[in-house]
Amino acid sequence: MNQPSGEHEWIIIFLNKEISSESTRLDLYYGIAKTVSVKPPESPSAYLPDVLLVNPVNLANEPLWETQAKVTQAASIPLVIEVVSTN
Repeated sequence: MNQPSGEHEWIIIFLNKEISSESTRLDLYYGIAKTVSVKPPESPSAYLPDVLLVNPVNLANEPLWETQAKVTQAASIPLVIEVVSTN
């Protein structure tokens, strides 16, 4: 996999900052994950999105959370973003 461009990373930085600010403003207890993977229940593999907003309240219901830092349930993932660019 190729390294993302600087512009791609800058978009991710901007989104993380804006989402974090808005989450705080709305008094939501969400966090932006850096290395948490999303694993659809029907898929054998998981992926690491560019931006992942996690709802910690539902993490107790996640079967892979404690051992693999993977989320599978929509209730744990209020927002997921994949930045698309041409590298």
